[in-house]
Amino acid sequence: MRLLPFFVLSLFSFPLIQAQPLGPLNTTPDPRTSVLGSVQSAKVGDATAWGSNPATIADSSTVGAFLSNRNAPWIKDGSGYSEVGFWWSNRSYGAVSMNYSHLNLGELQQVFHNGQAGAKVRSYHNLLSATFASPSIEGFRVGGTVKQFTTNTLAVLASDSGTASLPVHASGIWIDVGATYQLPLTLHGNAEGPLSFGVAVRDIGGEMIYDEPSIRTPVPAWLNLGAALTIPFPEFEGAFVVGIGTLLQLTSVDNQPNPIGDNRQNQVDAGLELQAYGLLLRLGLHHQTADDAYAQAATLTPRYGFGLNLPMYRLGINAPMTLDFDYGLLPLNPRASFTTEQNVHALQLRMSFLL
Repeated sequence: MRLLPFFVLSLFSFPLIQAQPLGPLNTTPDPRTSVLGSVQSAKVGDATAWGSNPATIADSSTVGAFLSNRNAPWIKDGSGYSEVGFWWSNRSYGAVSMNYSHLNLGELQQVFHNGQAGAKVRSYHNLLSATFASPSIEGFRVGGTVKQFTTNTLAVLASDSGTASLPVHASGIWIDVGATYQLPLTLHGNAEGPLSFGVAVRDIGGEMIYDEPSIRTPVPAWLNLGAALTIPFPEFEGAFVVGIGTLLQLTSVDNQPNPIGDNRQNQVDAGLELQAYGLLLRLGLHHQTADDAYAQAATLTPRYGFGLNLPMYRLGINAPMTLDFDYGLLPLNPRASFTTEQNVHALQLRMSFLL
């Protein structure tokens, strides 16, 4: 019975924590981030991009809320990400957002080599975060996020004498810090479009501290870099956005410095976004240096998405409210034997009010 907690940890906890940046600590179900990846670290004004760069949430004066969902391709029954959050943003004072993320990993039946059934294991993870971003000062913004991550796993083992429950709980607190800079450019006639840059350091400090067995698991820190150019097309009420970004592992799992050239957990993203009359089309190209469920190493992986921006005035409603719907599709690594799906689907619904 004392060995079962270690089985629980190895099955659910360690692979997901060490599979950064795709583990539950800093993965988001946001469809735009799912498609564009690290490019989002430079997308100023996206209140739901706090996971890429906390400085991105500050831009226009709005208040709003969002709901996101994204399936997890590991276990069939009931697994998936969900996230809910709200924000308040003001051009003069900055922005604040609160977010809650939940990852349900479903239930797994342990089976021994002799065919005998073992424990039924259920696992879920929670992330609670608070983000603040400053207003623009000569084009610069800074931001920070404090996030608490908890993981909970329950193993139920049946025997002749009854059932026994073995819970495993772990938690930790981390900090993200970031900055953005926007350089206004005159493009396409007299229209002005910004060239945006973003940098963020994520998962600073903290360890996963497990109650039973009593152990500590280091979590690596990450560096996000991104740049995006927006080319406006006022005649189509839209714009064309092109960007590039990278995510680099700063520390290894034992908290020792990693060289930037380490081929274990680095990635590069390129993204295109076309906006016209409230319709948005996205294409992301993703390259990473390690195999996982989402992509093969050293291979360009395409990702696709679209969105719909619907201000209420388009419906004849005199209200300063806008509804947004976004979808993202991520083809999975066909060589990953532990996935149960061919694609990851990310959805988000946002509602915002102009202040």
